Amino acid sequence: MTSQSIRDAVHDGDYVRAAELFVEWAQRLPPGEAALAELAELARWTRTEVACARTHCEARIQALRDESHASSAYAR
Repeated sequence: MTSQSIRDAVHDGDYVRAAELFVEWAQRLPPGEAALAELAELARWTRTEVACARTHCEARIQALRDESHASSAYAR
């Protein structure tokens, strides 16, 4: 398994699977600074990806609220 499997799961929004893969992957990392650097890079990437997904979802929710308010205004 590689960190790419984790990235794919995160990108697909399968966060439970990503967490499972992360635990498995992290347990197999060899000790040392290179492994820690790889882990840190993956954590940074994941944080950014999840923040973007959250922002996208929040924007969709706001758009639906705006649409709902507009629909109710025209219904009066």
